[in-house]
Amino acid sequence: MFLACLNSCSSTDKLAFDVGVQESNEGETCWWTIHPASKQRSEGEKVRVGDDVILVSVATERYLHMALRKNEQFIVIASFHQTLWNIGSVSSGSIKNRNMGVLFGNDVLRLFHTNDECLTVPENWADTPLHNTVIYGTGNAVSQARSLWRIELIRMKWHGAMVGYSQPFRIRHITTGRYLGVVENAVILCHREKSDYETTAFVLCQNKDPKKTLMEEKEEEGMGTPTISYGKGLTI
Repeated sequence: MFLACLNSCSSTDKLAFDVGVQESNEGETCWWTIHPASKQRSEGEKVRVGDDVILVSVATERYLHMALRKNEQFIVIASFHQTLWNIGSVSSGSIKNRNMGVLFGNDVLRLFHTNDECLTVPENWADTPLHNTVIYGTGNAVSQARSLWRIELIRMKWHGAMVGYSQPFRIRHITTGRYLGVVENAVILCHREKSDYETTAFVLCQNKDPKKTLMEEKEEEGMGTPTISYGKGLTI
């Protein structure tokens, strides 16, 4: 899918255009140019991780802008108003190609307890104390989307870096968008706004005597080292 400037306009800014995604990259609707937002960078210079940039639509010559609706919800439009965007690193394709089968941040996976039981939520899951539960499922649950989870590293410059032991991360449920958490010894799915570090941070350990991992202020550098591989050994 490609980020595209659409022909419609659903915002109060009548000179703006809606921004969405589309499968086709034909024409200029999905073409954008990157411009430096800082005087420390100049046109034609290499874009670096951490730079603040301005994105301009080639088709409409408008800026990629984040606007606030009357219902206090943010939307992204192509407008004559500017919004600064920051370049963040996710992953290195060459390192992923050299380490096939290794667990990376942002990987979508299933967590198996045995060969036929995986971590999932009930089909009648709901955001109520009675139905907000996490279970082990078999049968159809193994192949359904409700058993899919995404690993999201915490305090990593490269969010798609390799996952190591004792490295804090969150486990996000794909279909609900919520995070796996422990509240009063109960395993539940937590809303993003209530997903604090103590409730939703997990680490992988090699034994049953894990050391408490504190979240440091500094970010880890680089893509890490290949430590944990799919299907090789068990982790806690």
